[in-house]
Amino acid sequence: MLAAWHVLPVLCPISRFEGRSIVAPAMVPKRIGFVGFEGATASHLVGPADTFATVALDGGYGNCISCYQICTVGLTREPFRAESGMIFRPEETLQTAPDLDTVVIPGGKGLHQPESAKRFWIGS
Repeated sequence: MLAAWHVLPVLCPISRFEGRSIVAPAMVPKRIGFVGFEGATASHLVGPADTFATVALDGGYGNCISCYQICTVGLTREPFRAESGMIFRPEETLQTAPDLDTVVIPGGKGLHQPESAKRFWIGS
């Protein structure tokens, strides 16, 4: 089993060896976009978002450095309702979202709706 100090540098590289000294460049969190739509499964959005949000490095002096920046992306700017009835308000749309390192697309009944399928195309 790997110790946490072996795993974290892979997820959140903040230092590297150059000769005999350690150089610590600024930590840039990975951007994770959670795409939401009418009829999405709420637990597919909330569970992974909570998991990514809790990953942080010890920045020293009681500070934490977040490894991930979470963003909720809607098909439009309008709030959307999950299968459970829970309502989400997207921060961005597919057109206005910043460059993302990872896109998470939840399951749910709404995924199979023609309107969602047409607008959901993730292209280059």
